[in-house]
Amino acid sequence: MKNFKKLIFLVFLACCVNLFSEVNRMNTKKKNQNKILENKYEEKIKNIFENYIQDKILEIKQFSGGLSFGEKFLCITKEKSYVAKIFKEVSEFSKYEIQKSVCAAQIGVAPKIYFHNENVMIMEFVPGNTLNIEQAKTTKVLNAMVDFLKSIKNIDSNNNIKDVFGVVIKNLDALDKEEKLKPFLKDVKNKVLNLKQILNAQQRPFAFCHGDLNPRNIFFNDQKLTVIDWPFCGMYYQFYDIAYFSVFNCLDDSSDMFLLTNYLQKQPDASDLCYFKLLKSLVRIFDASFLLNYLQEQNYTFSGNLPEHDFYYYENLWAKDSISNTPDFNYDLAMCGLKEFFKEYDNAISMIRNILKYPRDIKN
Repeated sequence: MKNFKKLIFLVFLACCVNLFSEVNRMNTKKKNQNKILENKYEEKIKNIFENYIQDKILEIKQFSGGLSFGEKFLCITKEKSYVAKIFKEVSEFSKYEIQKSVCAAQIGVAPKIYFHNENVMIMEFVPGNTLNIEQAKTTKVLNAMVDFLKSIKNIDSNNNIKDVFGVVIKNLDALDKEEKLKPFLKDVKNKVLNLKQILNAQQRPFAFCHGDLNPRNIFFNDQKLTVIDWPFCGMYYQFYDIAYFSVFNCLDDSSDMFLLTNYLQKQPDASDLCYFKLLKSLVRIFDASFLLNYLQEQNYTFSGNLPEHDFYYYENLWAKDSISNTPDFNYDLAMCGLKEFFKEYDNAISMIRNILKYPRDIKN
């Protein structure tokens, strides 16, 4: 009997060793493939510099972290530094982002573009750090944000109307099978559909927006903003960019009022304020569902645990880029955003009932 147990243990041990070896082999293979791809990109970048920019690269460093589409490289030459962004393949998505980045650069709100084709951009390197939460609340930055929003209004959207609600519903449908998340997602879809109905009933015009005004995408130098990463730009609900900037820079009510007043060039009325509150709740559920769906696609195991801290804590860390985008961190940030969605939604519905005198039986 002892020999049989020993045999079973040895077989189990051999299986573990084989499994470990296979995992190690797969990881090594993946690293080698990434290195080959990285070398391929570097050669492509060097050829572009040699033939089009006519500057010699001394060093190339790949940026890491973030959820940006495409690979980014810091390209250092004797005189200056550049950023190269390369998409793995030519697509309508890559062509659209590059086209809109060029448009934004031409009006001075995005980095200058030195070269571009259908899947590569070489742009100026913006010195300094991206925005932080405290800096975002200053009058200088708020004024610069108003100038930015007014500047981009006339960018041609190619009639690209963004279906934010469609993306949210799609993400929530995919998350339905996650048992650990069901207690937190209960009634969310009904609230989202109600939100859509109320917003669409306002019949306000759409506006061209950047669509992702989180602090990591914004630089503040010389009293003006330079904004990077334009894949999500297009036509959104009016005030969407203001709502997005407010949520992810943790602005207070006075900062929100400052932005709305200066953007509209008049005191926002009750309808404006209610509309804005509804948009903030939409932004929160959009980002929370996006992050959770992203984790699901990465085969993340949801714990169902509540985060230890509040949204401000995690967003402040994220804005400083002082932590890596670990799955656990993204989970905590998403769950905090989900919690804030419920609060924002309830406040917006209450505001609509009390100020705009919507029916008392309006859905919660």
